[in-house]
Amino acid sequence: MGLLNINSLTKHIDELRIFVADKPFDVLAINETKLDETISDEQISLAEYSCLRKDRNKHGGGVCLFIRKSITHSRQFKTESENLEMLSIEVKNKNCKPFLITTWYRPPKASDDCFESFENYLKIADSKYKEIYILGDLNCNSLTNNPTSSLEHHTLVI
Repeated sequence: MGLLNINSLTKHIDELRIFVADKPFDVLAINETKLDETISDEQISLAEYSCLRKDRNKHGGGVCLFIRKSITHSRQFKTESENLEMLSIEVKNKNCKPFLITTWYRPPKASDDCFESFENYLKIADSKYKEIYILGDLNCNSLTNNPTSSLEHHTLVI
């Protein structure tokens, strides 16, 4: 699994295609895709991967997951929070229990209320899955003294 904050998928799609050809991932999360309905799945396709996406607009945000076509998966809309830029998939393998993979993008100017929504998401996900993998860009500066921009003032129980 891997995560990239790509800051516009369409501008960097050729670089991404070269990257995954050299370093193939089973699952690759992309944050800040900056996609909207005018960009088709074909324009951002990667050979051998399915693409699932949650767009915001061309000016910011958006997430997507590329997952190998050979991996059995399904989008978990009921698990995803409507208040967050996130996307979740359930992965099913023959010899193990299903598990959840989520990508989440928190914009730099998002309020701290989003962490409450994230905790609610975790409660729902944790009630259904034993394994949960979260990939994301939370835009939190833990080096600052400003408590509104630091994760250390939030308790996330996983």
